[in-house]
Amino acid sequence: MQSLKLLKRNLRKSTLKKLSEISNEAISLQSSLARAVKEEICASDIYKRSTRISLYLSMQSSELSTDDLARQIIDDGKKLFVPFIHTNEVPTMSMLNIPTVEQLQALKRNKWGIPEPDAADVDKYQDALALSSESPGLDLILVPAVAYDKSFNRLGHGMGYYDRFIKAATTHAEGYALHPPTIVGLALQEQIQTQDSVPTGPLDEVMDAIATSDGITWNKQPE
Repeated sequence: MQSLKLLKRNLRKSTLKKLSEISNEAISLQSSLARAVKEEICASDIYKRSTRISLYLSMQSSELSTDDLARQIIDDGKKLFVPFIHTNEVPTMSMLNIPTVEQLQALKRNKWGIPEPDAADVDKYQDALALSSESPGLDLILVPAVAYDKSFNRLGHGMGYYDRFIKAATTHAEGYALHPPTIVGLALQEQIQTQDSVPTGPLDEVMDAIATSDGITWNKQPE
């Protein structure tokens, strides 16, 4: 029987191959349809109630664009938090607040082509999970993936950043006696596994909802 690690690696490889074969025109079309997803997310009750939102900043290909949504979050007067990878001996991910559209647009792309705060300026940004009365965690976390399945399982890139962060954000909320953040995965249609299941282990987080160009499908409605 194949190990969980090997099963994940094989699915990741096959899905990334499929994504690499998508034409730029097809990705552009799905990303334009993502504007409809953005409108549906922004019209949802959880978005309206949320004041602190974490959102991945998208690569230039192979995943749903979040450019418009990131700007909308700021324009709506909400706090936008974006990922930053700390390259320690054991790399970790935190979510840092980008307060203005101008600062958002000024972010440089890292080696993966993802806009990210400059490492030299990290201390200048508010950390979503900082231990202070002014940092009550997050209300909504919008995440990327390589693949999802119909049971709302998620396959990432294999580093475990989001699984660990979601766990930390949930624990952080418990410490402040708050509701845990709602977790919504964003995806291109090609990332949804219609036949196969995503292999999972005890550390893998399940999504509360998945959003594609067809709209948002809920697994667990927010309270």
